[in-house]
Amino acid sequence: MMRFKFVTSNGSRGWSSDFTEHDTVANLKKDLEARLKIKRNNFIVFHRNHLLEEIHHLGKYGMRCGDEIEIVSTSDELNIKPVTTIEPIPEIQVGSMWSFRQQLIQSGVHMEIVSRISRNTDGYAVSLIVNSRYDVDLGHQIIFCGSEGRNKFGDQVADQHLFGRNESLVKNFDCNNWRTGIAIRVIRELEINEKSCHTGLATTCFRYDGYYKMMNYWSEKINGFIVWRFHLVRDDVRPIKWSNHLSMLEDTEKNKGVGPIPAIEFGPINPIIQLQVGTIWIYRSDIVEAGIHKDMVAGISTNAAGIAQSIVLSGEYLDNDDQKDDIFYTGCGPIDRKGNPTGHQKLERKNLALAKTCAVFPEVGVKAKNWKLSQPVMVIRKLSLANSPYKRSTFFRYDGIYRLIEYSEHKTPSSFNVWRFHLKRDDVAAAPWSKQLFCSDEVTKTKVII
Repeated sequence: MMRFKFVTSNGSRGWSSDFTEHDTVANLKKDLEARLKIKRNNFIVFHRNHLLEEIHHLGKYGMRCGDEIEIVSTSDELNIKPVTTIEPIPEIQVGSMWSFRQQLIQSGVHMEIVSRISRNTDGYAVSLIVNSRYDVDLGHQIIFCGSEGRNKFGDQVADQHLFGRNESLVKNFDCNNWRTGIAIRVIRELEINEKSCHTGLATTCFRYDGYYKMMNYWSEKINGFIVWRFHLVRDDVRPIKWSNHLSMLEDTEKNKGVGPIPAIEFGPINPIIQLQVGTIWIYRSDIVEAGIHKDMVAGISTNAAGIAQSIVLSGEYLDNDDQKDDIFYTGCGPIDRKGNPTGHQKLERKNLALAKTCAVFPEVGVKAKNWKLSQPVMVIRKLSLANSPYKRSTFFRYDGIYRLIEYSEHKTPSSFNVWRFHLKRDDVAAAPWSKQLFCSDEVTKTKVII
């Protein structure tokens, strides 16, 4: 036989009746119901930070005589108040985006390198990452699928339980009024459109979308295995401009409300301008304000010496051939709305500035054997999200240093002459589409931020 000490969040203490390891949690809750004079549906029980489910036997949780159990009220009967809140991070605005998961850790938004649920030291859920592969994402509302039980391919191969990270979500829940529950930061993992900018850069990025609170949770079966579902609703005064096909709250604020992502210490940094590969901007004006690309329209930006320092691949020129590490870039010149040239290009102004970066300049049509001696050119790609839930689905990402190998004049099918520039990536930092990740022991050991 075994008895348990119990403690409630308002400080009440006592002892339970005698039980065996074969008794169920439901029996224990009946006993506590009589002792505390509150309905069993209005409280949940934890043992060593594990939620005790009524259907299981006490022996399943390894409980021993004299163990302490914590009773958490889901109503006002014990006058229990949340023991923690999720404080905002001043530098992080709704709409902020990142290219890498490790950047979420460095910014303090999500402190887990693998798990989609991040907890604080009190065992409450602080943030979660929504992925449309597992979750039902309706923008303002989310049906989140719990963690555990998946193989490396993401398939459900075992039952989920209300242990660990799943039970941390339950701790945030208030069954009487969902708005008085504890808020959770929601980050969406979004797929980048493979056709954006005429390139096959298939990868993902992350966007912070503010606070959500849990309205309900339940279990169901997928492929014969039990999974836990958590219904979350957005509860944040900071608006989001949702896509028109979503029937949810619209952002009526005209202010763009999103600035450039603040610099963080993460991964190799461009030694010339101290810019991190994978940095994302929402608006082109943000790139101009940051001094990275000084032209609001032109794809080639020059420095004070008249030499190109950056290019933007925006997908406007159909003749561009973007092969990730190699770019065959079409120079500046007149085009129509479909991106077809409407006149001859000349090797002057912006085009000449880009040609000057080549190690063999002024030779035309000659490949530079020592192309790494060419002057560095920063490359920014304009990308779009696949199946975006937002009104604005495009953004700009810095992809590193490239150097010019060759430039030459070509005739297009429409009989216009254009200048083509072959650039190759030459950056110490891994590309955003690379499987190599910037992950160090220092990153993974970062402490949880509430």
